Order: sequence, then structure tokens, then C-alpha cells
Amino acid sequence: MKRYLRYLALLLCLCVFSMSFSSCMTYFRIYDEFEQMVEEVLDETKTDETEREDSSGELPEDLPLEYTLTEADREAFERQLEICRTITLEGKDKQAIEEAWNTLEDLYYHIATQSQIAYILYCWDQSSEAISDAYLYASEMSAEVYADYMDLCQEIDTSDSPYRDAFFADWTEEEIEEMRVYSEELSELYDENDRILVEYRELDENKFENEAAELYYQTVLNNNRIAALKGYGNYYEYAYDKVYLRDYSTAAAAELHRLCANHLIPLYKKASSDFQRMYDSLNSFEQSFISSFLYSDYDDMTVNYVKAYVNQAPESMREAMQTMFEDGNSIFTDSENSYAGAFTGMLYEYEKPICYFGPGYQSSTTVVHELGHYYAEQYHIDDELAMDLAEVHSQGNEMLFLVFLKDHISTDIYETLVSYLLLDTIGSIILCMVIDEFEMTVYQNAAQIAKPAEDFDRLMYTVLEHYGGEAFFLENIADPYLYWRYVTIESPVYYISYAVSGIASIELYAAAEENYRAAQEIYRKLAEEVVPSDGFLAALESAGLGSPLDAKTYAKIQLAFERK
Repeated sequence: MKRYLRYLALLLCLCVFSMSFSSCMTYFRIYDEFEQMVEEVLDETKTDETEREDSSGELPEDLPLEYTLTEADREAFERQLEICRTITLEGKDKQAIEEAWNTLEDLYYHIATQSQIAYILYCWDQSSEAISDAYLYASEMSAEVYADYMDLCQEIDTSDSPYRDAFFADWTEEEIEEMRVYSEELSELYDENDRILVEYRELDENKFENEAAELYYQTVLNNNRIAALKGYGNYYEYAYDKVYLRDYSTAAAAELHRLCANHLIPLYKKASSDFQRMYDSLNSFEQSFISSFLYSDYDDMTVNYVKAYVNQAPESMREAMQTMFEDGNSIFTDSENSYAGAFTGMLYEYEKPICYFGPGYQSSTTVVHELGHYYAEQYHIDDELAMDLAEVHSQGNEMLFLVFLKDHISTDIYETLVSYLLLDTIGSIILCMVIDEFEMTVYQNAAQIAKPAEDFDRLMYTVLEHYGGEAFFLENIADPYLYWRYVTIESPVYYISYAVSGIASIELYAAAEENYRAAQEIYRKLAEEVVPSDGFLAALESAGLGSPLDAKTYAKIQLAFERK
């Protein structure tokens, strides 16, 4: 029995672009010229497809997941909570106490899992008011029963129960401190952020620029208040320590920003021109292959290389990955009412991960990305992984898949595809570092914000000066003023995880080019054998990969580009 119940994050990671969440980006468009080339090639090669029915605006009967949450679930939890309160405070019957708390744990994880299912259904059909209401209802219930559980733990903590010491015997000091500072106000702040998320996703396109900034400011204030209640100066510091479990300081993050600006901006500029030259040298068929591979559904316009990749993997990796393709373990939807993104979540009650692939996020590489999360999560169902490490599981799998293709496609196509995906990864790292430094500045200076849209854009402009300037970003990577509005509400202080994992993944790519089976073994160990409590940097070191805080690692990345 583990009596410290976690307030579960809904999702492990999300991959999106445009007006959607991004706790893991995939394929942000490197620059407009290439995106236009892709669209032109796809238009020329598009085949007839059978349109899939969109889900209706009302709650459908054929939901892809079973959602059953009712007030009866809350009532059952509260009744069991009272039983736990009575017998634990009495503290006389150890066996009865443990059995009661085991039952309470099952009831809690049922409600929490139903909340996760409600969110996935909300992504599946964002047009349904009934589904939206169900998501908010489930989210609120999950937060409330967790708060009630924490209230009881606080009561036991201050009691003279004979069982008090035994109750907390398996708790860490951090878990006890987390319990002691938990309050009803915290629960209300979490609920408010969920409501802001729904309001944000329903913003009118014409009002998005200003209203997204206003909603973001509300979440910043809420998040800073959450951090204050937990003893931190601001949410940026709190998230590093408690949300993402990073094993480097916020001061070290500033060094990461500097290393990125000094080493990756020059590399990106050179790699961009190299890719353009290679792409232009291809014929129309080869360009079409690359375009469809990057942006089309993996089983429509390209040969299905994904299952071939899975089938050649080491046994444990292969067996874990193959189950993602079974019914109930992944959801694919093309509905215009669905959330445009991809993510992996954990259904704790069923002890299994689940993948979601929305419209525009079903390419081979996106599937492989989420497949990496899906694989690793099966080995860490009860663990809290550092997000930095979790993102190596996804991006590292992409890199192994990329090198696997070398023996299955022509040399010219392979080299151009490698050039693009390495360039895309470098661009992602740079953009993520910018977002991280922007959020650091925002959370540290939230009290000085008077006009959110203007003030946040001004802060972004200042940050961009450290990374090649505004013009460089607008011309080469993405519109940073639009991008921060797309991602910061739904994934606060997340982005450096995607950056440092990208650095490690490029190093894994270089290892795979030299010895593919050895690189597979490095990846397998990172997924299956790491000790989560040791942290991200220790995991990289144990696997033989360099630290993103070491300048030598960036020299290895430079060498990877020169060798391709």
C-alpha cells in the first residue's frame, strides 16, 4: 500500500503546433518557404481519401473510452474516507487500517483516471458542450477528493493516534512537507487553471492576440500563488524542483540558454542552407516522398516503416511497443472538432499508457515519438520520471527510427531527411530555450505587468536579443510573439525539457550512425533500467551520453552534422 497518493498530471506529454498545447513539439515548421514547398508537392500527389465522419456536437454514444464518473463515485470515496479517518485516529487495528486505505486508494485512482479519460474525450471532440462539461466536472471532482484526502492526512499528522508514526513511515520528507502545505486554496487554483484552459481553447480567432495574453497573465498569477503557498519565490523555481523534477538549478538554466545561443544559432544557420541545397537537388518524386513522410498519415501516403522498425527492436522493446497498435491503447481521429496534437497519458486505474493522435499529427515520426513514451511508461507506471528524461524516450526513439531508414530508402532521400530532421531538432531546441528564458522573466517580474499583451511582447523582444534577434526568428524559425501565446498557458515552464532532451537525442543519433545496435542498447537502458530518483543527468551519464551543461556535448552535435 502506498498511502501517499499523487495529484496526477493529466498527461505525460503533448505534441502540437498552432493553437494547441505543446508539452512536446513535433515538426514545427522550420520556415515558411519549405512549408510552402511541402504543400505544393502534397497538392500534386494527393490521392482520394474517404472522409471520416466528424463527431457530433452532442455527447456521442460511441465514445472511444468508457467514461462513467458520477456523484456515486465521489460519495463512495467520501464514505471510505470517513472509515479511514475513524480507524486510523483510533489506531488499534493495523490490518483493518491498511485494508481501508487500500480501498480508498482504489477509489481515488478510479476518479483520477476518469478525469484523465474525460480530458482525452474533450480532445476527441472539443465541439461538444456535454463533453466539455464532463471534463470540468471530472477535473473538479478529482481535485476535491485529493484535497479531502490531504485534509485527513494533515489531521492524522497533528493527532495523537497510536498509528501516526506507522502511517507516515513510508513517506519521504518531501511528501510530508507537500502534505503539510496543501490547502483548499491550492485546489481552487488548480480548478481555476483548468477553467482558463477551456476558455483559452474557445477564444475567437480575431481576439486571440489580446485575450490569450490576458488569460496567460491569470495563469501566471495563479501559478505564482501556488508556488508561494508551497514555499517558493515564484512558479518558475517551483516547477523546476517539483513539477518537472529537474536535477539542475534555475541558475544552471541560464547557462543552458547561453550555451544554446553560442553554439546552436551558428549551427542552425549553416544547417539550414545545407538542407535547402540538398532538397533542391532531389527530383519531384523524392521531394514528394519526404513531404508525405513528414506530414501525411503514416499508413496513407508512405510505406508503413513504423511496424518494420518495431519488429527489428530488441525483444523487450518490441513487445512493449507492439501493444500500442492494439484496440484501446491508442486513439486516432481526423475530425475537425478534435484537438490538433498528439500526446501520451497514463490510465493509472488500468495500469497502462494510452496515446492520442489528432488531425495533422499522425505522421510516421509523430507515431514513433509517442511510441517512445508509450514504451518507457510501461516500465515506470508507479514512478515519477523527470520530464527531461521522459522526452529523451520520445525524441531518442525518433532518432533511432531515422537511422533505421538508412537501409530502407535511397541514399539521397535518407541524407536529405536526416538533414531536415536534425535541423528541425536544432530549431526546436533554440525555440524551447527562448520560451524558457521568456517564462523565467515573466514569472520573476509578474508583479510589474500592467498591460499583458504589450508587456509580454516587450519581454519576448528582449529575450530574442540573446538568440540572434527578432528578425532571425521571424525569417527562419517561427513567430515568437504568436508562439508564446500558443504554448505557455497549457505547458508552463515545460520547454527546457524538450530542449535538453533534444540535445541528448542528437547525441544518440550520432551513436546510432556509428553502431546502431549499441545505440539501441543505450536507448533501452534509458527506457527500462534507469533509477528515476537518480535524475536526468545521472541517467545520461550512466548511459554514456554527455550533459547538456557541458560544452563538449555541443562539439559532438557539431560533429554529427558534419558526418551526415
